[in-house]
Amino acid sequence: MSAQDDNLKIYTKYYQCFWKWNIKTGAIEWSDSIEPMFGLKKGEFGRTYESFLSYIHPEDREHVIEAVKLSLEIFCPYFVRHRVVWPNGEIHYVEESGEIVKDKDNKPSRMLGSIKNIDYYVYLETSNPLFRNKIYNPTILMDSLLKGVNQHSLVTITDVNGKIIYVNDKFCKISGYSFSEVIGHNHNITSSGLHDKTYWVNFWKTIKSGKVFNGIMVNRNKNGELYYVDTTIVPIFTETNEIYQYISMRTDVTHLQKLKMKTDVYSSELKVEVEFKEKKLRETQAQLIQSAKLAALGELSSGLAHELNNPLFLIQGFSANLKEKIEENHQAEGYADMIDDANEIYNNCIRMTNLIKHFREFTRLSSDDFVDVDIHSTIINSLHFFKEQFRLNEIHFELSLNAIEYYVAGVSNRLEQVLVNLLSNSRDSLLEKVMSERRLIHIKTISDGNNIKIIFSDNGIGIDSKNINKITDPFFTTKKVNQGTGLGLSIAHSIIDEVGGAIECKSIINEGAEFEITMPLKGR
Repeated sequence: MSAQDDNLKIYTKYYQCFWKWNIKTGAIEWSDSIEPMFGLKKGEFGRTYESFLSYIHPEDREHVIEAVKLSLEIFCPYFVRHRVVWPNGEIHYVEESGEIVKDKDNKPSRMLGSIKNIDYYVYLETSNPLFRNKIYNPTILMDSLLKGVNQHSLVTITDVNGKIIYVNDKFCKISGYSFSEVIGHNHNITSSGLHDKTYWVNFWKTIKSGKVFNGIMVNRNKNGELYYVDTTIVPIFTETNEIYQYISMRTDVTHLQKLKMKTDVYSSELKVEVEFKEKKLRETQAQLIQSAKLAALGELSSGLAHELNNPLFLIQGFSANLKEKIEENHQAEGYADMIDDANEIYNNCIRMTNLIKHFREFTRLSSDDFVDVDIHSTIINSLHFFKEQFRLNEIHFELSLNAIEYYVAGVSNRLEQVLVNLLSNSRDSLLEKVMSERRLIHIKTISDGNNIKIIFSDNGIGIDSKNINKITDPFFTTKKVNQGTGLGLSIAHSIIDEVGGAIECKSIINEGAEFEITMPLKGR
């Protein structure tokens, strides 16, 4: 074993200051941190065995000599505690250990050892009964801690240029390389080649600046297999604040990294699956909305027939009347009547054209693009489908619309569909109730500057309190078989939700229902 190997063995075993004694010449070499333990400044120690003995407390000196002598005789390590006397007279406690190094003739040539200050432990031993009873031993604790580190971590030590000068058994086990195969090499021997140049530039920049490096490294063992280590590299400094070594402790996290990679794959696959499901859900939602529109069209067809038949009947009547007047009377006095009839025909044609146009707009497939939607215009447009039905069934409606125009970001015919659904439900509720008062639907808008509220109420049969929380559930309906899909309010809730709004319902049975729709104003 070389002197350097011996130094490292002692150093890494105790993580403390170490010394080397040339038995033949008597010269002693100290690590830079030992002289302060003797109250000396750098260079004041005589660096001989005799000068070392001179600083030992007189009462302990013989004990130390005997321990060293026994170690030389039987070639075994020694451990001894003793006091040292500083030049200023202070007494301090140290714990010292040493091991024999033999020469080629199997004779002791050097002794390597370590030393550490134990003033604090002595204080504990004298003041705490647990220590006095030897329940706690700092040396045993340190050995246990170091054994634990060696069992858990891959430990290496390199010089300032990155040359490996020590590795522990855990490193050899994980990397597959023996101690002799890595000593004198740098860590390129376990390089995976997967880290780019930038990674290594930042790595060396960090540790050469005296900072601690921490990160996950991908290495490759002797068999060519990858392994992952959570790496911490700590620079070691001299008393002049110069880096002379690096200690690296690595934790094998290969199993965690492989689990993470599997999780990433599953996550990626799940993301694709979720995106596919979301696409199908959007398609299904669009189909449901369209189905609800078609269901609403079925309910509106009766009113639409009245809306279209009445203008057609008038057009036919006025056309016949106009034809008769033209055929019977070519005199000037009939001209004014013909003009009136022609105007009536024209106006009813315009009415039919607008109604049909709006009907097409309502039933067409919606774009997903949000635009500025005028809320008051949307309310007025939704009433177009019900005017004739309300007139025939003596349903009155009142509008209390704020004079200010309010815009929300949304899809126009979707928001109109919400109002058409509410109007349709109110119509059915009013017709189901035996009325002692006039049938009434009231629509009001109010705003707090940030949101617009549409308050929609009727005095119909109302909704049972046990059903209030179910009315927006898909396919839930209180209507008779074949009179409702159970999708209207569910889709209305989704439409209002997609514009960042909310819809709430209050009702008292046999007194009516009130829906309050709240939506953020455009730009809020």
